[in-house]
Amino acid sequence: MKKIKKVTEKEEQYFCDYCKRKIRPRSCHICGKDVCTDCSIPDPDCDNDYPDWYCNSCWKIGEPHREKISELKENFYTEEEKLIKDWKKKTKEKK
Repeated sequence: MKKIKKVTEKEEQYFCDYCKRKIRPRSCHICGKDVCTDCSIPDPDCDNDYPDWYCNSCWKIGEPHREKISELKENFYTEEEKLIKDWKKKTKEKK
């Protein structure tokens, strides 16, 4: 009688580099460590279903950088609005 061999794929497992809990694959966007939801934070400025995640350590270290990035973004949008307004004004003058 012929023996039937059952082949199973090994499932790759991931563990949080901080608390060692088994997790779904998720890495810190800055340092690349595997992180669980308790040891990380999703990017609060992200408005899609797949935000970048940051380990709590990188998030804390990044506070002054995030503040500066927010300022730059705000200034960018203010300047962009001014340029578009001027562009529209010049377009109307052309007519």
